[in-house]
Amino acid sequence: HLDLQADQTASGLIIAAEAYAYHGSLLADTRCPGDEAARSRILRGAGISSQDYLHAIETRLARMPAIHAIFGSLDFLVLPTTAISAPPTSEIREDDPTPSQLTRFVNYYGLSAIALPCGTDAGGMPLSVQLVAGPRQEAMLLRIGAALQRHTGYHRLRPSL
Repeated sequence: HLDLQADQTASGLIIAAEAYAYHGSLLADTRCPGDEAARSRILRGAGISSQDYLHAIETRLARMPAIHAIFGSLDFLVLPTTAISAPPTSEIREDDPTPSQLTRFVNYYGLSAIALPCGTDAGGMPLSVQLVAGPRQEAMLLRIGAALQRHTGYHRLRPSL
């Protein structure tokens, strides 16, 4: 079964460790321009031990077959893309994992996904649905997304800000 919170935590550990491995020395130099929130997240990777990183990788690899097996009997899942409506930019908190809570597992398990507009909330902000399929199913998801857009106008909606 999926444990989205545990998967998000493990995924965040892997992302931070790998981002630090690739970009940490560059971003440690404060003269390097960049988004401070992103810099902070990447530099946190310095504190991740190789043991913790390898454990997260091994756990993911051990769970992947069961997650991939879900798609042996179905083509795709239809899920909300986010657990919340889009907040005003002034209310976005960089340390809030909620926006990625329902999407992070897709990359973590090597799945395919597409997010498609599906309307608006009561405040006129856009909503979307994600279709999640097994590995390497992007072409199928793009065909479904194109078909949906041919039959709806959701992709043309724009919020009035």
